[in-house]
Amino acid sequence: MLALYARFRNEIKQVDAIFDLTPKGAMHRRIEALLVDLRVFKA
Repeated sequence: MLALYARFRNEIKQVDAIFDLTPKGAMHRRIEALLVDLRVFKA
């Protein structure tokens, strides 16, 4: 789910109805850092 969010974030930001529901910049960076950690953990 997090990987899909990271891939579609720019498109999500274009939709006004859900823009307020998406994580803001700082939270987005934390999610991306978590994804990197998960990839390292998986390997």
